[in-house]
Amino acid sequence: MQSFDYYEVKTLREAVEILSSGEEIRVLAGGCGILLLMKQKVYFPQALVNIKKIPGLNHIRSENGEVRIGTLSTLNEVKTSYIIQEKIPILSEALEYVAMDRIRNMATMGGTLAHADPNSDVAPALLALEAKVKVLGRDGEKEIPLDSFFQNYYETTLQSTDVIKEIILPAPSSGIQGTYARFQVRKAMDKPMPGVAVLVGLEEDGKTIRLARIALSGVGNTPIRLKEAEEFLKGKEDHPEAQEKMASMVKEKIDPVTEYHYSVEYKREMAGIFIKRAFAEAYRRTISLGRKRS
Repeated sequence: MQSFDYYEVKTLREAVEILSSGEEIRVLAGGCGILLLMKQKVYFPQALVNIKKIPGLNHIRSENGEVRIGTLSTLNEVKTSYIIQEKIPILSEALEYVAMDRIRNMATMGGTLAHADPNSDVAPALLALEAKVKVLGRDGEKEIPLDSFFQNYYETTLQSTDVIKEIILPAPSSGIQGTYARFQVRKAMDKPMPGVAVLVGLEEDGKTIRLARIALSGVGNTPIRLKEAEEFLKGKEDHPEAQEKMASMVKEKIDPVTEYHYSVEYKREMAGIFIKRAFAEAYRRTISLGRKRS
C-alpha cells in the first residue's frame, strides 16, 4: 500500500478544515470501503482523516416524526435498533443482507453512503424511505435528498470538503408497509443483482394503492428510484396485469451492465421478477396490517 498522511480529529469542523487543505484527502470512518480500494491499488489518497473518535455521531433517535441516524452508527447498530425495527423495519430487513456481522460491526452508515456502491443493499431502502443526508462542509450545514445524492459509479454530490453528519428519515405514516428483496447466488458476500425495496400504502378501502415507492440497486451506475412506476401504481389494486406493466416499466428504465456471469438481459429479467415479488409482499403486509387494526 502506498504511504499517506494520517490525521485524527475531535470535531467535524476540524475534519472539514483538514479536508480544505488539499485535493486528495479523504474521510476514514469504518474503513471497509476506502481501505479496500487502497489495498487493491485502485485509489491512492494523500491523506486520511479519521473521524471515528468524534463523540456524538453514532446516535439513533426518533424525534418530530423523523428518525435520525448518526454517520458513525454501524450497520449492525442500525439493524438491531429497536427504533429502526419498530418505525422503519424495511431498513433493518435490508441490512440483514449486507455481508456478515464482522463487516456490519465495522461499516458505518455515513461511510456506506459516501462509498456510493451501485450494488448497495442499504441505498434502495433509504431511497424508498425518502432519506436525506445532512452534510457539514466549508460553507456550513446542508441537507441533500438521497435521490439526488448518487451521481455516477461510486460518485456522489459530496464536495471534497464535505463530511456526512447524519441520515434523516421521515418515519412512514401509519398503515404503510414495505419489504426488501434481492437476487443472490450465495449470501455472505454476494452483491444484489438486483436489490429491490418497495413501500405500499392503501386507501381506506384496504385494497386501492394510495402510495407506492420503488427503488433498486445493482441495475446501473447508481441505485435508483422508479417514480414512473410509483405513479402508475397509484389508484390500482394488486393484480397480474398491474404487476406485469410495473415490471415492464422497470425493465425499460434500468441500465444494467454485464459483469461476472450476469448478462444485461439476465439482469433485466431478474429485476422484473424481483420487483413483482417485492411489490406483492409489501402489498400483502399492508393488507395484513390493516386487518389487525380493524
